This record gives sequence, structure tokens and C-alpha cells, in this order.
Amino acid sequence: TIHADCESLAQVSVQGFANLYQSIAGITGTAQAAAGEFQRRYLLNVVTIPPARDIRRAELPSRIYRNEMQKVDSVVEEVRLCQQFGRPVLIGVQSINFSRIVSDALTRSGIPHRVLNAVTTDEEADIVRSAGQAGVVTVATNLAGRGTDIVLDPQLDHVILRQWINFILEETLVKTGHVQVVCNSKEEAEVLSNTIRTRQELVVAQYHHDGRYCFSVTRTWRKTVSGSTGGNAETWEFGLGLHVINAEFSRFPRVATQLKGRSGRQGRFGSARQLLSWEDNWLLPLTRRKPVLGRQLTQESSGAVFQEGRPVERYILRRQEEAEAESAAVRSVASDYYAVSDAHTVAYYRWRKSTLSRSDIMGFLQAAVHDCAGRLVACYFPNLDTQDYDERFRSLADEARRIYGIDVAPLAGDSLDNLTELMEGELLTKLEGLKTVISGETLHSLARTLMLECGDQCWRDHLADLQQAVFTSAAEGHYHKAAVASYILHARDMWDDFQGKLQDTFLSRLLTFPLRLLAEESTGRLGGETGLEEMISLAM
Repeated sequence: TIHADCESLAQVSVQGFANLYQSIAGITGTAQAAAGEFQRRYLLNVVTIPPARDIRRAELPSRIYRNEMQKVDSVVEEVRLCQQFGRPVLIGVQSINFSRIVSDALTRSGIPHRVLNAVTTDEEADIVRSAGQAGVVTVATNLAGRGTDIVLDPQLDHVILRQWINFILEETLVKTGHVQVVCNSKEEAEVLSNTIRTRQELVVAQYHHDGRYCFSVTRTWRKTVSGSTGGNAETWEFGLGLHVINAEFSRFPRVATQLKGRSGRQGRFGSARQLLSWEDNWLLPLTRRKPVLGRQLTQESSGAVFQEGRPVERYILRRQEEAEAESAAVRSVASDYYAVSDAHTVAYYRWRKSTLSRSDIMGFLQAAVHDCAGRLVACYFPNLDTQDYDERFRSLADEARRIYGIDVAPLAGDSLDNLTELMEGELLTKLEGLKTVISGETLHSLARTLMLECGDQCWRDHLADLQQAVFTSAAEGHYHKAAVASYILHARDMWDDFQGKLQDTFLSRLLTFPLRLLAEESTGRLGGETGLEEMISLAM
């Protein structure tokens, strides 16, 4: 389908919009990462307010896999384990395309889920509302569902604990006899330990390993030793609340923080983990050379190989900081250009507001007549050059008749020093003639309506010209400061041209307006109910 080109009717930058207010303030959970930019652009300090309730979200170690296939398989496996115990899972991705890849992998594994992206906006409220229920899996892009909390089922943790106890009872009875459980926080370990101890048929031994809380659970008729590994028993990771998986590298720390902040809200349990691959966009530098993040690699039972640990966390943070610095530099460049267009926007809408409230418009009309006459003469006789006078004057007279509806042919042969003043007189005479046909009040309403309509039309063209000037200035290859300086000077000339075009267009439409419509309207031939705006549209 072919559509018409998009057209900007109005525009203002975020910074320009904020600066329209006398005082500004705000609250967000990720402002600290942009504290320097808030101070630099808005002169705002960032103050960190302690949470009302302790955060009980467990931030699990990030992992980087060799390729995307291994990463997707790991995401599916982690989702399967969470769903086995009734934990809801939110998978965050950066693009619609990758959300479809993850969704297809979950579907092949038989895991029911819902996808929230720009394609499914109609279902957004329902998807977000159900994302906190037991066992629900949601795949979402980083922009989808923003500003909406995922409300967890009040009984969610009880459901998860019940599933865990049933699992432990089955494992210790018919399989290995031992269950190794790892908890990522002290609070979760206490909850699980207290729940297990309510079952007399189970015995639990607690120990620490690599800073994590571990349990070895067995039946009472089996012997267990504190700190034992339970033979060849598989280790299971225990968690409560919503589990968030960041499945694609996010260039910006604030976006990554927003995603993991979906879990562990209002003092609830939760966890978050990044599962990345070296094939993720922006994770590698432009050289595409993988960094050395230690020699230790971990292999999963599926054969997937990943890296994790402090070097991985430091590398991810460094790449995010580099990307944020690059983005800040781009925003700084853009803000220098936007500052000019914002100044034009403020000036135009200030003029528009004064036009709406202006009680006497004749002052503007007289100024427009004077300026238009001067521009017309200067266009055909620059520097009052009399060469080819006759031909130039004929062209001037044709344009005056076509645009303003006045006949200046009798002025041929007059001195160029007086031509501007004489043309101004002709335009004023034409303007005075309007008062003999319509009342002063009607003329005032007509002139104001035409001014606003012509202003909005010329403003749209001016915005397009400004955008084109930005592209031209950036393409000239100058250094940034030189390019911006050139753009500012060019924009000043464009503003003068915009004002001139507005006066010319307005005066042309006013002086050539079909007064017959106004006369018919005043005598009721148009039904007496035709508004001025409708008559203008008919005349256009």
C-alpha cells in the first residue's frame, strides 16, 4: 500500500518541552544512572530515596553463551524448570524478531506462553494482568507494558512451596534418595527450611557453598551428613516470586534495570538473570574480537557452554557504559540542533497566542503591507538596479495583480526610490476597500482566521525546511561546533524567510478573498449558519 508522506504538524524536544515549565521534578527508579545528564541538561539533582520495604530480589549471575542457539535452548530450559514449580517467568527481549524466535522455541518445547510486543498491543492489559499468576510465561519487548506493574497472585509463594515439597517427597522416596537444593538468599532459605521441617518424614542439612545457602534433604530413615553432597544427586535451584530473564543484551543500564525491577517489587520475593550470547548485538566491540574473561567455561547437561562470574559482570557493565556514553554524545549533538528548533517553536506559538487574543489587527496589517511592498520591489529591482526596467516592471505588475489583486501598471516609469511607497499605497487602498463591503468586526474575524490558517501552513513548511537543514549541515563534513554554528546562521535566515512568507501568504489571501461569500452570508443566502472557517475552506 502506498501512503502519502508523513508531515510534521508541530514538534518540540523533550528538553524544550520541560523547559517551558517554571519548575520541574520527577520520580523514577532508574534516575541514578543518568544523574550527570539530569544535572547537565535540566540542572536537577538526583536524590536516592530508600525503598519503603527491603528488596528481596535475588540477582543471579549473568551468563554468556557461544551462540544464539545455545542461549535460546538455555532460556527454554530455565523456563521449564521455573514452570515445573509454578513460578511465573518474564522473558525480556530487545526486538520483535527475537521475541518470535523465543516464542517458537517455547512452542516447540510445549510450554504455553504469551507474547507482548508492538504487534499485540490490543492484548497488553490482559497479558500484563495475568503475567503474575502461577506458572504463567510471558515474552515481552523492553517497551511493551512499560508503566504497568505485574501484580503477583497473593498466594503465589504458597503454591510454589507446595510444589517444591511434593517434588522433594517424590525425589527422596523413589529416586536418588537425596535432593540438593540451592537458595540464592537467606530469606528464601529460611522459608524453605521452615517448610521442610514441618514434614516429619524429611530431614534437612544446611550448609554454605560459594556464598549460597544449600540444603541436602532426605528421608528420616536415610542417613545424611551436614555438608554432604548426597552422592550423585542433582542440584536444584530454589526461588520464589517472579523470575525475570533478560535474554538479549541491553545497551543501556537503565533499560536493564527497569527489566529486572519487574521482580521483587513491594518487598516480594523474586529473581533476575541475564542470559546472553556473543552473537547479541552490541555485546562485542566494533572489532568483533571476543575479550578474555577468564579461562573457566561451564558446560550444561545439554552441552551448551557458557561463561559467568565477576569478569563477565564487569565486561557487561563496561559495554553498557560505553554504549551509554556513545548515546549521550549523540543526544548532545542532537540537542544543539533541537535548541534552535525549540526556540523557533516558542517564538511561533507565542505569536500565535497573541494573535488569538489581539483586539486590533490593523497594526499587523499595516506592517505586513509595508514589508510585502518592500520585498516585492526588492525581488525585481535588487539594489534599485534600473537595467531592463520595462521587462522587470511588467513582471512585477503581473505578480502584484496575480498575488494581491492590485493594478500597478499606472506606476510604470516612476522612480524606484518612490516605487515601494507607491505600491504600499495601492495595497492600503485595496485593504480600505474591504471595509466598504464588510463590517470592521467581520474584517477583524476574517483577518485573524486567515492569519492563523496561513501561519499553521507556513509553520509546517518551516519545520520541514529546518529538518532538511539539519541533514545538510551534518552532511557537509564540518566539525560539530562548526556545523552547528553554520546551522544557527542558516536557521536565522530561514526564520526571516518564514515570517516573510507568512505575511505574503496572509495578505494575498486577504486581499483576494471572494467577498461575494461574505455578502451572501450576510444576506442569508448561505443559510445564515455558515461559519467563517467554512467560508474560508470554500474560498480555498
